[in-house]
Amino acid sequence: MPSGDWVTVDEMEEEDAISLLLRAAFLDQFSNELRQASRPIVIELCFLPLAVDQAGAAIASGLCDLHNYLHIYSKHRLELLDDPSFEGASKYGHAVYGTWDLSFMAIHTRATTMGYNLMDAQAAASAILILQTFAFLHHENIMEAIFEQAAKAFQGSNYRDDPGSSENLYQMALYQSHELLQLDKEGTWDAFFFRKGIQVLLSFSLIKRGSPSNVYSVHPLVHSWSRDRMLKKDN
Repeated sequence: MPSGDWVTVDEMEEEDAISLLLRAAFLDQFSNELRQASRPIVIELCFLPLAVDQAGAAIASGLCDLHNYLHIYSKHRLELLDDPSFEGASKYGHAVYGTWDLSFMAIHTRATTMGYNLMDAQAAASAILILQTFAFLHHENIMEAIFEQAAKAFQGSNYRDDPGSSENLYQMALYQSHELLQLDKEGTWDAFFFRKGIQVLLSFSLIKRGSPSNVYSVHPLVHSWSRDRMLKKDN
């Protein structure tokens, strides 16, 4: 996988994140007043280096300042995190959302392009549907059992006859993929395709595996990106 297709979602220490924000904004890193003003911003951005760096670049551009960044962010998160013109002090070269878009595009290509074997293509397609489903769940403690329950509910429902019925969002996202909803002859869910999709998402650092191993989480900003991406596509 090309290194430009993904970015590891690592967090900085709080004081290091503050220093990065001020450096990217071309402000005094040693000012106690500015460091205090920066603290709520880096907390909101979950200490993610790329996001902090880009916030500093937005401040440096004059679009906002330390004191009103969070107000503007609350209204224009998509625009702030998706704008490739904000290149901060560390020169990451991509917008926050743009970096994850590259990951998504790489997975989508694997799912839809001739040349990949069938198993890889199915795993990539499962990964996309899993990610879209995760976007509508809480970003922590997402259990594999949710998908098992969805499969059993789908097989026993009249959803395909009545697509306008009030199904849960995760079922609506999954109904297109028979592999993820497959039950065997005994009515037992086949988790194979779900776990293959999970492997793809883990390889792109879009999700994390918890403990126990069948529980997953999504970084809050990745979670926001995946949801914003879907809403943007619908507009």
